[in-house]
Amino acid sequence: MINDILTVFWKELKECLHQRGSTRGMLLMLFIPACIIGIMIPLQAGRLWVETPISILSIAWVSMILGTAMIADSFAGERERHTLETLLASRLSDKAILLGKMFSAIGYSIIISLLIVFLGLVTVNLAYSRGELLFFPLSFAFVGAVMCFLSAFMMSTIGALVSLKSPTVRQAHQTLSFGLIALWFVPIILIKLLPENVVKPFINRLNTVEPVLVTLAFLGGFFILDAVLMAVVMARFKRTRLILD
Repeated sequence: MINDILTVFWKELKECLHQRGSTRGMLLMLFIPACIIGIMIPLQAGRLWVETPISILSIAWVSMILGTAMIADSFAGERERHTLETLLASRLSDKAILLGKMFSAIGYSIIISLLIVFLGLVTVNLAYSRGELLFFPLSFAFVGAVMCFLSAFMMSTIGALVSLKSPTVRQAHQTLSFGLIALWFVPIILIKLLPENVVKPFINRLNTVEPVLVTLAFLGGFFILDAVLMAVVMARFKRTRLILD
C-alpha cells in the first residue's frame, strides 16, 4: 500500500516538473513567490515577524493557496490528457491513487512553506538581529507547523473533490480560487454585519479564556473538519463511478 502511494506521489511530482518544461523552470516557479513572501514581508515587518502569531497564520494561509494548482490538476488534468482511464485500469488501489495525489499536493505546499520560513528567518536575523538569534517562540513554531499541515490537508481534500467533478483543470482551479476568496472574505463580512452588542461581548469573553485553550480548540476543530472532508472524498472516489463518468 505504501509503495503504491509513493508510486503515485512521484508520478505527480514528475508530471508537475514536465508541465513546467524543466526542473529549472519548476524551481524558479517555487523560488520566486517564496522570495517575495519570505524576504519582502519579513523585511517590512521586522522583529514582529517572529514575535507575533500573524506570520504563522499567513504562512498557513499561503500553504493552502500553494497546493491549489497541483491538486486541481490531479484528476481534471488526467481527464484532459485522457490518461485517467489508464490510471484507473492499473493495479493501484483506489486509496493509493487518492492518497498519492493528495500527499503530493500537501508535500508541495509544505516544502514551499518551509522555504518561506527559512528565508524569512535569514532575512530578519540579517536585518534586525543586533547580535542575537531571532526565532519564533517554540509554541508559535509548533502551532504553525500543525496549522500548515492541517490547512494544506484541507485544501488537498477540497481540491480532490473539486477536481473529481471538474471537466477541465482551468475550471477546477477557478472553483478553488473562488472558494479561497470566499473562505477569507465571507467571515470578515459576516463579522462586520453582526451588531456590536453581539460581537463585543463575544470578544470580551474570548479575551478571558486561556490562549492555550483557544488554540487547542481551534486546532481540534480544524482536525475534525479535515477528518470529515477526508471521509467525504474517500466515499466520493470510486473507480467504477469515475469510469462511468
